Amino acid sequence: TEAAGPQSCSREFLALGFDVLTYRKGRVEEIPKKLFRIHRARIDGRAVEYHLHDKRVPLLQGHLRLRQVTRLCDDGHQTTILTSRLDLETVEVAYRMFERWRQENFFKYMRDEFEIDALAEHAVEPDDPTRTVPNPARRDLDTQLKAARAEETKLAQKYGRAALDNPEAKRPTARGFKIAHGKIGNALRKATQRIAALRQQRAALPERVPVVEALGGRPVVKL
Repeated sequence: TEAAGPQSCSREFLALGFDVLTYRKGRVEEIPKKLFRIHRARIDGRAVEYHLHDKRVPLLQGHLRLRQVTRLCDDGHQTTILTSRLDLETVEVAYRMFERWRQENFFKYMRDEFEIDALAEHAVEPDDPTRTVPNPARRDLDTQLKAARAEETKLAQKYGRAALDNPEAKRPTARGFKIAHGKIGNALRKATQRIAALRQQRAALPERVPVVEALGGRPVVKL
């Protein structure tokens, strides 16, 4: 599109068989209110009226030029529309954009009345047994690791509180403290050893395995 230039790039929408009609998001320079004009029309049997401003705007560093239609609302807010349709009347561009909600109502009606979101059937068909999935064995070890880390943290906090409250007159040495609180110390060491063992087991497992292996030999099917 860069080689084609702005004019050619704008025409390429028609060449590809589609056009765009959308709101322009982000910060947009406001249009002076004196430049807006009243546009009236009767569309789909309805009388419509908008305060509109219509101009061409360059995008993508000038490589794309679209049409910008801006509506001035009664409260002073400006709503900006971008489209590649150069053939429509200004008022029709605004009408099509602001009446887009009718399409959503139509699809809602289709879902409610024709159940287009429902499954066509509950049958299954064979799936590729060699397709890989996250290894469930690693997920189980992750759960065990989480519990082991929580237990280690709990024991470490209990051991730390005991050290803080240790009566130095009764147990002035670290050896005396360790003997007095040997039960907690042993449990803390075992928790740390368990974490190391779980980590080693997890590292030895592959991250992904064939789905047939993850299912333990059960049939591999899909809806």
